[in-house]
Amino acid sequence: LRGMVGRVDCVLDSAEFKQNKQTPATHIPIVAPSVLAAGRIGAVLVMAGSYSEEIVRILKREHPEVVRAVFTPGGVRRA
Repeated sequence: LRGMVGRVDCVLDSAEFKQNKQTPATHIPIVAPSVLAAGRIGAVLVMAGSYSEEIVRILKREHPEVVRAVFTPGGVRRA
């Protein structure tokens, strides 16, 4: 986990109660997905279990400019 620090700018989470906090152990900021509208995030790694495909569909529709990848049990794949 510590290898993520410095490589991951933030964690996007639509759950408002998690936003404006930090991830445990790595202390990465948790922010609302609305930050994508600012255009400063170029890539998203989706790690949401059974919700991953739904999130990819939303990203493709609302933020097609963002490069997407999905973390799966078999590894990371481009989405």
